[in-house]
Amino acid sequence: ACLIVAAKVEEHHVPSCERFFGADVGYTKKDLQKMEVNILQKLGWSLAVVTPHELVDRLLHLVPVAETAAIKTRANIFIDMALSEYDFLCHAPSTVAVSSVLCACEMLDRQDVSEVWMQQLYGIVKLDMADIVWCRQSLFAYLYKAFPEYQPQDGKNRRDSASPTGVMEAFRNQRFTPISPILC
Repeated sequence: ACLIVAAKVEEHHVPSCERFFGADVGYTKKDLQKMEVNILQKLGWSLAVVTPHELVDRLLHLVPVAETAAIKTRANIFIDMALSEYDFLCHAPSTVAVSSVLCACEMLDRQDVSEVWMQQLYGIVKLDMADIVWCRQSLFAYLYKAFPEYQPQDGKNRRDSASPTGVMEAFRNQRFTPISPILC
């Protein structure tokens, strides 16, 4: 029944119960429908889960910026890193999304874009600036701990900031270690 509820929330075309489980699962269609209602009632019918990834799409659509695709790609990398680190769970998804976009702009050397974007966004969305600043700093601390080669040197931008491929490959290969003590 949980699988059916999840499919109804996420999928555009939900298969029938028979397609999910085959012809004989020990429950009738009516039994599964009762279980669905029971699950929904226990959840208080609250099924919407907003993720930082989804918010980046919406925020960049709400306040368009130059180089949206490049910013979105890098922001999603920062979000993926944040989702793998326990200390980021204390932040609202909106804080992680906004902070990730700011980090992405900085990686692309586009602080001008992030400043304009934040000014426009601040008038539309309620933001806790102190939390965003802390989250942004923590994201960079996590990145630099995992990938020291991306730290700015001699006032120059991070190595290979035009392409996130190196970061993603290292991230996928688990070449980094969590830095919880640094963030505390």
